Amino acid sequence: MSLITIFEPPSNIAWRVINLTPSMTLESNVPNGYPWVEGEYDLGTTYLSDEGEVLLLPISPGDWARWDGNQWVDPRSQDEKVDYLLEAKSQAKLSVRSIRAEFRHRFITDILGQELQYMAKYEEAKAFVDLTARGSIPTPDDFPMIYSEVGIAATTPEQVVQVFLNLNYIWRVSSSVVDRICFESQDQIDNSSSVEEIDIVIGELLGKITTQLGAP
Repeated sequence: MSLITIFEPPSNIAWRVINLTPSMTLESNVPNGYPWVEGEYDLGTTYLSDEGEVLLLPISPGDWARWDGNQWVDPRSQDEKVDYLLEAKSQAKLSVRSIRAEFRHRFITDILGQELQYMAKYEEAKAFVDLTARGSIPTPDDFPMIYSEVGIAATTPEQVVQVFLNLNYIWRVSSSVVDRICFESQDQIDNSSSVEEIDIVIGELLGKITTQLGAP
């Protein structure tokens, strides 16, 4: 009883391992024209060279690549290459949107409607500043959001207003940084001539934003 590995032509990549018993014949278990060697080798990751040596497959340059028995080749037509690049660009832009959203959520609590809540707080804070600048006295009925956070976000209504304004400023500045870098990355993706160039853009995007905003 012995183990043999069968290789599938024309790629000669390891295809099947069988335990050959004395009652089994090679002719009935190895397809005609399929080379084989004694021993067990990893399926799909090894191949049989022209010299009869079992070797590890080199790393594939992409999911489009095909092994011809000696090297990776590109079987795609020119139109298929164009379509592949367009799809890669489309997926990369989705990644940019995802990264953009991830950084935005660092500054916004991820609750349904929270963006509207922050905008309402900002508008209320501006109105509070305008009212007090005219010498009028604000009341809880006129500024419910501000007064609801007295003793929580800050000690006085005036301090709560400052918190609201500061948070809005941080949000606007950070958003503008993230948006600018993401828009630049999208332009770079559009102008990329290969998947490798696209991968570089995506690989550098996170670092660029983190450098500008700082680590979380």
